[in-house]
Amino acid sequence: MPLGRRIEQTLVFAVCAVFLLCRFGCVTIVVCPLTALGRQHVNYLQYRGVSAVSLSSKTPLHVQNAIFDCLGRRALAALVVSPEQVAVNLELCRVLEACGVGLVVFDEAHTWLSWPAWRPLMTKAASLFPNTPRLALTATLQSVDEARLLQALAMPGSRVFRHPFFRSNLALRVEQRPPLFSWTGPSSLLRPVPAEHAFRLRRTFELCAAAARPDGNAIVYEHLRKDADDRVVGLLQLNDAAPGTAAGATFLPYHAGRQNRSAVEAAFLSRRRVIVVSTIAFGLGIDSPAVRLVVHMVCLWAPVHFSSV
Repeated sequence: MPLGRRIEQTLVFAVCAVFLLCRFGCVTIVVCPLTALGRQHVNYLQYRGVSAVSLSSKTPLHVQNAIFDCLGRRALAALVVSPEQVAVNLELCRVLEACGVGLVVFDEAHTWLSWPAWRPLMTKAASLFPNTPRLALTATLQSVDEARLLQALAMPGSRVFRHPFFRSNLALRVEQRPPLFSWTGPSSLLRPVPAEHAFRLRRTFELCAAAARPDGNAIVYEHLRKDADDRVVGLLQLNDAAPGTAAGATFLPYHAGRQNRSAVEAAFLSRRRVIVVSTIAFGLGIDSPAVRLVVHMVCLWAPVHFSSV
């Protein structure tokens, strides 16, 4: 079910979580494969007065014990947890069985179709609590994949609610660029065109500078980690060559290979004129009114994907 904003996605299970806790004393488990998105859910729920916490492999032991205590006292409405934690944390499963689980929510549910290939514990997480009502939420799923997803989440025959992926607050724009390769005939080789790379870099810088001038932020998506790092270097060089064009803008790389991801995420959410060059996972945990521009350097698989990041 494509949802326009992260807040709407949180509200879907927030109402259920409050009802189940007040009426039956049960906790709602939100299995979220993205740590940043899980924090966003918890922050929003706590801001609205809903008792919610997140649990991941980085959660300190004393915090875990406090969470288990809250679960034992039935004082927690929602627990946002990574698939790996719910799959391997035996103490967590024991406490959850004892206190009662009223609903299992699979957030970013479409990831269960492809991510288990490199996160196999996601499959085990989907098999737990088989007799508990389930809810799957996603903004990136095509009709042809619905049956496969329901099977992967042990939800065969479940009712599916659909909504158009079009979002009126997005303006989609496609720009023509120079040829990527040159080819002069059957006996020649494909050769990269330097002008194409220079064009994309220059145009990206112009768009980011325009987005930053009214105190906006921007995200530039690359397919590979190396491309993200290289793109930041190129943007910084252009910024140094024309210092007044993107005055005050900060260019930061973000991907799984970097150790400062939390700092980059915090800067993007709390500051303005921040340009993050990232692999695709960054936007899945971001809900910020300051975003003015999203640039895709590589074409996505289908039009629906442009509306979800």
